[in-house]
Amino acid sequence: MSAKPPNIDQFSPAKIKTVFATTFLLSLAVLSVGLFPRLWYSKTDSLQRYFWLAEQNQIDDWHYKALPVSQAAEAVLAAEARLERAAA
Repeated sequence: MSAKPPNIDQFSPAKIKTVFATTFLLSLAVLSVGLFPRLWYSKTDSLQRYFWLAEQNQIDDWHYKALPVSQAAEAVLAAEARLERAAA
């Protein structure tokens, strides 16, 4: 078996433009997904670095309390049970 060369008559300028446009748009989409976090998380505070990405425990009207995972999970389960009872 031998490989056949592509039929050049099948390729029209419109097909070539479509291939390049599709490639360009997909490349632009990948680039946008890659650059989005850099733009979204660019807001900084002079005292902190990229505070969107860092743990925040000094928020107005909110008090941070360290809890063991088991206690936090128990609270979630209790809240779900209350919601199920309210829906029934």
